[in-house]
Amino acid sequence: KNHRRRQAWAPSVRFDPLEAAIDGHWLVDSSGKILKVNGSACAMLGYSREEMLDLSVSDIEALDTPDDIAARTDRILKTGGERFVSRHRRKDGTEIDLEVSISLLQSEGVFSVFVRDITERKQVEQALRDSETRFRMAIEASSEGLWDWDVLTGCAHFSPGYFRMLGYEPGEFTPSAQSWVDLIHPDDRQCALDVAQECIENRIQHIDVKFRMRTKSGSWKWILGRGQAYQRGADGRALCLIGTNVDINELKRVEEELKQTNRMVIASNTELEQFAYVASHDLREPLRMISSYLSLLERRYGDRLDVPIR
Repeated sequence: KNHRRRQAWAPSVRFDPLEAAIDGHWLVDSSGKILKVNGSACAMLGYSREEMLDLSVSDIEALDTPDDIAARTDRILKTGGERFVSRHRRKDGTEIDLEVSISLLQSEGVFSVFVRDITERKQVEQALRDSETRFRMAIEASSEGLWDWDVLTGCAHFSPGYFRMLGYEPGEFTPSAQSWVDLIHPDDRQCALDVAQECIENRIQHIDVKFRMRTKSGSWKWILGRGQAYQRGADGRALCLIGTNVDINELKRVEEELKQTNRMVIASNTELEQFAYVASHDLREPLRMISSYLSLLERRYGDRLDVPIR
């Protein structure tokens, strides 16, 4: 019976538009037997047409069990069609990811199946997910704080490191441009805002500014903010900014200590110069007195002194 049905669906000498389709196509009966198949499906799975016509869906299905296939068949008989992603097994044993679209041809009592190879797309999607996972893990493990700012709405995204840098738990305050501004030291706020605005208005390409931010404990911490626009409008204005906050509190402490040490050295050198001047003056004064006394002796008793003494 199946052989007769396959013969009935065998390609005729007339032009079959499905043979020219890039997507694979086949017709199957309610038991899953393949009745007709186009060349694209054969090439996709690595079978000849004759070999494909000896197979059923369960022979090439790599994910669903026969019970799963039967359950889907029952659903399609009720709904008339279904679209899903599956995986099929090629003749050489390798597997490919497919986007499958099945429609019930009620007048014929068969199912029309279109399949599209999405293996490459799935690989790209998986690579993207892996990349995003690695990036997210790197950001979470990093001591730096990542920020992403939507200039139009003022909404922002702060990484866990951004919050922890200030002593907060992730999400403990609303991430927004305003929350960033509110936490900046009043003496540093205008400078930071001016630099950000210059980048928004495309007068500079990169944000690079130091400012203090208030921590959860109320203390102030020095931050190095760096960023740039990653999306601009037709007028050049930034629509979105992205960047990092780096804790430079320890660096600023060391810088201040070096400045203090330098001031002490300068003061010490000044004192040393003053001491040297005074000491030099104090030493020269007795010598001048001795020299004057000797000159007096020479004038008074020069004719009585022996030559060597002179």
